[in-house]
Amino acid sequence: MNVEALHAYLADRSVVTVVTTRQNGDDVSTPIWSVVVDDVPYIRSEYGSDGRWYRRATARGRVGFEVGDDLERVVVERVTDDAELSRVDDAYRVKYRTSSSSLEMMLRPLARACTLRITP
Repeated sequence: MNVEALHAYLADRSVVTVVTTRQNGDDVSTPIWSVVVDDVPYIRSEYGSDGRWYRRATARGRVGFEVGDDLERVVVERVTDDAELSRVDDAYRVKYRTSSSSLEMMLRPLARACTLRITP
């Protein structure tokens, strides 16, 4: 899958499956939300740094996404720029506007501080 196809997948799906790797090498699949802002995909942990998938992702700097039968591996980078985080917040508000209680959780400072940018 090419970068554009992965970005489209992450933009179009309400829920995507992120795959992280345990210390023993086992992969773990977790359903999460994703958004795309200016052709750059983002994910964030609803439970902040307590999210297990988030801890594994930041420890290794990589995640995968289950796209059909394929596993697309990508690099993740923490986002700390306030303007960038605000654009990501806005994208979550638009994409998940009908999921008000869950959306509220994703916009809390706890989750916002755990925003990851996805790069190929």
